[in-house]
Amino acid sequence: MNGEEAAPAAGPQRSALHRFLRGRGLVCIGAGAGPGSTQLYLDGGDGRRGHRHRAPLSLFGFSAGREIFPDLGYIADHPANAWIRSTASHNTVMLDGGDVEASGRCELSALVRESDWSFADVRVPVQSFGVPTSCEALYHRALLLLSCDDGSAILVDVFDVEAEAATTIDYVCRAGDPGPEAELAGLSTQPRGQSLFAHSWPTPPWDERTATGGESFGVLWPGDVPVGARFVSLCDEVITFRSPAWRAQADVFEDPGRAWTAITCRQRGSHARYVTVFVLGGKAPVVRQLDDDDSVALEIHRDTSRWRVHVGDGLARVEPLSR
Repeated sequence: MNGEEAAPAAGPQRSALHRFLRGRGLVCIGAGAGPGSTQLYLDGGDGRRGHRHRAPLSLFGFSAGREIFPDLGYIADHPANAWIRSTASHNTVMLDGGDVEASGRCELSALVRESDWSFADVRVPVQSFGVPTSCEALYHRALLLLSCDDGSAILVDVFDVEAEAATTIDYVCRAGDPGPEAELAGLSTQPRGQSLFAHSWPTPPWDERTATGGESFGVLWPGDVPVGARFVSLCDEVITFRSPAWRAQADVFEDPGRAWTAITCRQRGSHARYVTVFVLGGKAPVVRQLDDDDSVALEIHRDTSRWRVHVGDGLARVEPLSR
């Protein structure tokens, strides 16, 4: 009108990806479309070892335009790159406090998308190294992503490990924006005498603290998109540390204290199961475990919403409950 160019018509908003990139071994699941969507990735690996991070079944992704589960990438040939490639710097599991790499191709057991939830189930054979005794294991991780009415999302993470000879199995997680300390609920920590990384690293992380495992506990990582988590599984020890958030070589010198609070749940023995429920965009939910011999069964309460969920071997079921 009046010689003014018409504004271009708005195109359809891009929906979150939901697919398995078989050649790369990458699983994509998400919820929503456009700027408020959630997009998560589970890295099963392509079976190769050269120029790869040691992070089988690592979780990373974005929500509402913000990175919520970080993946650091590479920072060229700086010595800090050794930390960035390590298993401990990723959202996955360590064996005996050391590095782990895939020993074969990952296998997708399920990839399901319903109107208000998505589900992926992946497993991969792995091998530890860089520790006094190496061992082989099978990693099995299932993710159930629920969409909430307010645009946030709930993620149920079930991580099973079967190892032939491991003595400790550590589930490691950090989330949200780097910088502020995470808020812990139901957990009292004290300085840890021995470094979690004594076997293999000159300890790039710092401020390691420890707490006796037992009851489930909550964590809130603050930020523009806060991430709350309820760690449901009982464990022998909980270890927290400041995990460096270096994105470039200059960061190591200009902002050496930039870090996330990383949570490490440790179970002793050769078999472990970790169940964690995240809220992507809010505080930790209330979670109650239900008796079920065939699957992980949970009742999840958040604000005025409730769900009953079941996560089994290659299957998931979601039942909204009356408010």
